[in-house]
Amino acid sequence: VSPAFAQVAQVPPDSAYVTVKDGHLSREGKRVRYWGAVVNGPGKNHADNLAAVKRIKAMGFNMVRFWGSPPLNDAPYTPGDGSRADLVDHFMKCCAEEG
Repeated sequence: VSPAFAQVAQVPPDSAYVTVKDGHLSREGKRVRYWGAVVNGPGKNHADNLAAVKRIKAMGFNMVRFWGSPPLNDAPYTPGDGSRADLVDHFMKCCAEEG
């Protein structure tokens, strides 16, 4: 085995995965329901991001499919600079903070 593959991350237990039980989605032995929203890119600014995420949550969505991505180059940015990479990171932060 190559040294690069010698240290493999622990795989989560089976209970951590969503499965189908009695015809319903289940995770950790409990029924779960997901209602998702598709978002195409971050807002134009931080305020737009926060407003969109709060609206998504208020409408009852508990999952977001995010189609946007940061620029393909790995140019550094400063949080808060308003660049596309900053806005993508901020959108994800807002989602995490809103659960």
